[in-house]
Amino acid sequence: MRATSTARLLALAATAGLAAFAAQAIAAPVFLQDYEAPGNLDPPFNLVPDFSGTSVGVNPANDAIVHVPADGAIGTAASAEMSFEHLATESPTAAGWQWQVRFLPNNGANNTGVGTGINPLFNADGYVGYALKVSPNVTAVIQTAPVLEGPAGTGEATSGVLKTVIKDNQWHMYQWNMDNPADFPGTFTTVYAGGLGDTDLEATNSFDSIALVSPNGGNAVIRIDQIGYDNAGPLVPEPATAALASLAALGLAAARRRG
Repeated sequence: MRATSTARLLALAATAGLAAFAAQAIAAPVFLQDYEAPGNLDPPFNLVPDFSGTSVGVNPANDAIVHVPADGAIGTAASAEMSFEHLATESPTAAGWQWQVRFLPNNGANNTGVGTGINPLFNADGYVGYALKVSPNVTAVIQTAPVLEGPAGTGEATSGVLKTVIKDNQWHMYQWNMDNPADFPGTFTTVYAGGLGDTDLEATNSFDSIALVSPNGGNAVIRIDQIGYDNAGPLVPEPATAALASLAALGLAAARRRG
């Protein structure tokens, strides 16, 4: 009888531990842009790919961003689609890419939008990221990274490590750990040349931009959604974390039934 009670207590303790871990791991993300109604294509991230002077290798006559009302990433209904034409006469860029896009928020200003909530500062804890969807028909190899800046603006801008975009016509969340220096290794000149930069994240940051670059060039169509951060953990839990969360939930349910 005592052994049974001890085993039950151990099981409940383990379940409670898993539940606490799961609650910490699965926190509510803050999406600065999800392209849902009523905002749709309102700021912050609604500018054409060639808007920034540090976007190079993109034809300003044939770049666009449009609202896509019926294709959202995980759990949302809408997104935005950027399309642009490679301007070979501007290639390679000073950073060595065939094209580089600096997708700016906040109507092209830096974090002067903090007071309005358009592009707010957030703590450099947890994860930052966004969802992308690209068709395999796109010939350009695309790499991406977030560029974050501190309260003083682009002089404190630091880029995340570049990640290669998957081209399978499916949504994928690309996310970077702000607590891991390896995920933010240097200045934004490592992803596109131009401007100033820092080598470390500040205590608080906002989005300077989202970098999209290509080593081989070609035209591109890129859908984007769910731009944001989660100060408590990944924007999308890793599979192992999701499994632990499910196990914890089942354990708690079983404990309630026994009670």
